[in-house]
Amino acid sequence: MNRIVFSLFMFVMFSLTLSIPALAQQQISGTQTGTLGPGSYLVTGSINVPVNQTLTILPGTEFLHNGYHTWTINGKLIAQGTEIDSIRFVRQNPILSHRWGGIRFQSSASLSTFEYCVIDNCQSSGIYTIYANLTISNSRISNCTAVAHGAGISKIVARTKPLGVIKG
Repeated sequence: MNRIVFSLFMFVMFSLTLSIPALAQQQISGTQTGTLGPGSYLVTGSINVPVNQTLTILPGTEFLHNGYHTWTINGKLIAQGTEIDSIRFVRQNPILSHRWGGIRFQSSASLSTFEYCVIDNCQSSGIYTIYANLTISNSRISNCTAVAHGAGISKIVARTKPLGVIKG
């Protein structure tokens, strides 16, 4: 009987230990501006940075995604980690349903920066830009999949001339 009680006690303690980090993480979703980090954030819904607004992410910040949540940038995103303290955009657990939607820069986005960042396990392009400019340096985009566009980075650039009929 003591063995059963002890086993049950250990199981409960182990379960509580696993849940503590999840409870300690701040959950975020929706509109984000200002400064985030350092620390760990659990992304529970899609993120938006509005037009004419800036979101600055500090070194040592980690974003754990628990589903297909996308980041839509209509304003400016500055994610400048350091060689020692990178910024990580990753899935929370190594299961398929925790792959996330990547970071999408809309045509209204201001010049944004990624330095010493990790973007991993997106179920689409890691970074997708629509006529937007951004600077990426010393960063890694990995394990992303996309059906119609590049898995790491997809960029749609503006056309300077309209398409027309070619005459010969």
